[in-house]
Amino acid sequence: MELASLRVSFERMPADGWGRIITKMKTFRQACCEKFGISPEAFEEEVLWRCFYPKAVPLGKLLRRLNRHCFDSDFELIRQIADCTTASEMRAEMNEFRYHRPIFGFRRKVLRIRLSGQRLVNLGTKLLPEKNQEEGDSPVTGG
Repeated sequence: MELASLRVSFERMPADGWGRIITKMKTFRQACCEKFGISPEAFEEEVLWRCFYPKAVPLGKLLRRLNRHCFDSDFELIRQIADCTTASEMRAEMNEFRYHRPIFGFRRKVLRIRLSGQRLVNLGTKLLPEKNQEEGDSPVTGG
């Protein structure tokens, strides 16, 4: 590639106020859809069952058929982290969610018929980078 064409393509890349190039990072939703070959509409349901406590899946699916709203708080958490682009951002959102909505109730706390937060974190760390490139030390900007 010639220097002139590199300069043109570089000039068209968006930059923040400090001159750093902004890269378009995948969201958790996009990464899951790509990894599992699912549509964005199937994202929430797929993540729920992938991150469910394994022994509770059969009973969980039965409860979901009987009451569609039974896992609303789990789906709310999944929607809250869907647009995260890094694993650290995802963990921060989850901690915020847990602070405002602690786990309670016999079904959720004792029987563990719910989404596993640890499994969700593990999925996020497999699919997303730990932090934005802009957050780390840069040899060019020094910060």
